[in-house]
Amino acid sequence: IDLGAIVLNAKLNGLILSGGGHKMAAGFSFSMDMLPDIKKFFNAQVLKQKEQLEEVISKYVTLLPEAINQNLLKELDKLEPFGASNQEPYFRINNVKITSHKNLKNKVCVLSIMIGDRILEGIFFDLERFLPFVTENKNISLDLIVNIRVNSYNALQLQIKDILIA
Repeated sequence: IDLGAIVLNAKLNGLILSGGGHKMAAGFSFSMDMLPDIKKFFNAQVLKQKEQLEEVISKYVTLLPEAINQNLLKELDKLEPFGASNQEPYFRINNVKITSHKNLKNKVCVLSIMIGDRILEGIFFDLERFLPFVTENKNISLDLIVNIRVNSYNALQLQIKDILIA
């Protein structure tokens, strides 16, 4: 949900006096007599964004744990080169658990992810966005949107695009 966009739309529609923000946080001021209209507006905007997000997420191919292997990587290599007209494929992996995480420099976090009966390495590059989510949701089932890579140790690695509560 892009909170900053919702606040901007509310401002453009004359519902709030001032405000601003970004995708993850926003602030605004308003006249109390506008509160019912603002609640209605914000609820409608969140619902609209949620429906758009669910539509996008449902387009990812769901991978079973046993399908995440070197053979899959070989098949993905055949789709290269990736670029603007040939985007790299992302997949959805359901019901995973994050068992541990390690913060690295430059806003990078490496995760140990339990997928079925295996543990794979995952990495994400937006520490500020994902870290609170990861630390608050340990040991619960999550769904991941990922692409699959080989790390510097020649092992499978999940590059995480998004994390969802299962």
